Amino acid sequence: MKRRPRQSQKSQQKEQKTWHIPGLFESNPQMRSFILWILAIIAALHLLVIVVIIPVCNRPRKELRPSEIEEITSEMSNILLEYNIFAGDINYQDSVYIIHVPKKFPLLSCYRGIRNNLESIDAAVLQGRRIDEKTIRLKIGKDNLPIGYYEFIKQPINFSTNPRIAIIIDDFGYVENKLVRDFLSLDIPLTISIIPGLDNSSKVADLATLYQKEVLLHLPMEPKNAKFDVTPYTILVSHKAGVASMRVRKALASLPTAVGVNNHMGSKATENRAIMRAVLSTLRSQGKFFIDSRTSTKSIAFDEAQRMGVPSAQNQLFLDAKTNNQFIRNQFLRAAHLARQKGQVVAIGHARESTFSGLTEMISQFHSAGIQFVNVSELVH
Repeated sequence: MKRRPRQSQKSQQKEQKTWHIPGLFESNPQMRSFILWILAIIAALHLLVIVVIIPVCNRPRKELRPSEIEEITSEMSNILLEYNIFAGDINYQDSVYIIHVPKKFPLLSCYRGIRNNLESIDAAVLQGRRIDEKTIRLKIGKDNLPIGYYEFIKQPINFSTNPRIAIIIDDFGYVENKLVRDFLSLDIPLTISIIPGLDNSSKVADLATLYQKEVLLHLPMEPKNAKFDVTPYTILVSHKAGVASMRVRKALASLPTAVGVNNHMGSKATENRAIMRAVLSTLRSQGKFFIDSRTSTKSIAFDEAQRMGVPSAQNQLFLDAKTNNQFIRNQFLRAAHLARQKGQVVAIGHARESTFSGLTEMISQFHSAGIQFVNVSELVH
């Protein structure tokens, strides 16, 4: 029987070192657990990406975000405005924007403009088809998701051949600053309404004359529920006819360049027939006209002025009932539509930065639509 060769002492020591020195995991179980835990997390994340995240990212969207819809509709409004289609010309019914256009409307040119401008915001005309000889419908959207349809219907439209708009800017007199001068220096007829008795009332009236702007007396009148200052010019419903008449005369004397009057506040006073008769009879004797600001839907001021033979008109919309820029822009578009539809419109704004910005933005659009700016004195009857 052969004997197994005896290993050298050195070889035995090497074998002991190879197999019996504890490894990293054996010497540090906590480290081993930590590494295994990290590897498990990485594997789970990898599985999550493959099974959940990638399919979700690749899944087609079911609807557009509200911000995307707003951007596209805003861009469509801007495009249509270039073709003199104003907000009031568009009716919205069941996801369809119905737009009546004249028979000679350049529909092909408008379609190309819509397509090119929508591409700049990654939107598109998803579909275009002719409904009948007079109607074309465009499906507008993004990523094959529609926001709605724009339907152009050609038909005879009897817009005024000479649309006119008179804009009154209220509440001058508090200050004399750059904004005031900006309004006065606009190269369009603009009627400036000044509150009497303020620190800068006379100064602004003189500047308005220098800039050849028409001036109204913005007569303070009693409101229903708002706080107000009772000045020597304020008309209260408790006043006797003689007191009211005296205050109107005094206010007119303080602003001799005023060609007419509109009410400042006055939701309560303009509903009161007795007080309005006192005010209007004084204006008639002074040769002044009256503009009903329509601060109350129940105002009888304009009707009473017509009945008494006082030249008059009434405000048809406030341009800046909200200071939001988009609201003001939409109000100007509504005013343009009314002017083209009815032939003339009186609109009131206030001496604010937002109103000035909205007005300057829309001047060229009004001109391109053939709408003429006039002094309010031209629209009284």
